[in-house]
Amino acid sequence: MKNRSGHFSSYDLAGFKLIAWYQILGGTIGVLLYPWLLIDNRTWQTGLVVLLGLLPNGYSIYAGQQLRKHTQFKPPYLIQTLQVLNFVGLGITYQLVIGLALGPGFEWIQEPKMVMNFSLLSEYNFGMNQRGTASIRVVVNFIPIGIIQYLLIRQQNAAERQQLREYAENGGSRG
Repeated sequence: MKNRSGHFSSYDLAGFKLIAWYQILGGTIGVLLYPWLLIDNRTWQTGLVVLLGLLPNGYSIYAGQQLRKHTQFKPPYLIQTLQVLNFVGLGITYQLVIGLALGPGFEWIQEPKMVMNFSLLSEYNFGMNQRGTASIRVVVNFIPIGIIQYLLIRQQNAAERQQLREYAENGGSRG
C-alpha cells in the first residue's frame, strides 16, 4: 500500500507510530540479546539458533520502519501473525515473541489444564526432539491479534474516508 497518510486520522497515525516503535524496539532488543547466547555456548547449534532468532527480529525492525513511514502494512501483519500461536508437542516446539506475549492456553501432561502465558522482550524457540514428549502445550498470544485488528480497522476506515472524499469530489455522481 502506498503512502495514503492523507486518509488516516491523527488518531490512526499516532497508533501506527506507537506500533511501529513497539516493533522496532522489540526487534532491536532481540537483535542485541541473541548474540549473548554465543557467549554461554559456542557451538554450531547455538549459532544456528542465534541466526534463526535474528531473522524475525531483524524483520520486525524492517516492519516497524515500513509502518512508521505508512508505506507498507504487509510486513507488520506478517511478523505479528507469526507470533499468534505458540506450541509444544509431539517433539516439535515453536515460540516467537518480539515485544510482549499475553494469552491463555492449554497444557496436557497427564490431564488438561489451562495456563496463562506472559513473556516480555524477545523469545524464539523452534526445535524438533526425535524422542518426542508426552506433553502438549498450545498458547494463543493476544497482543499480536490486537495489533492486527487495530491495523485492519484503521485501514478500513481510511479506505472509507477515501471513497467518501472521491465521491464528494465527483459531485456525488458515480461513473
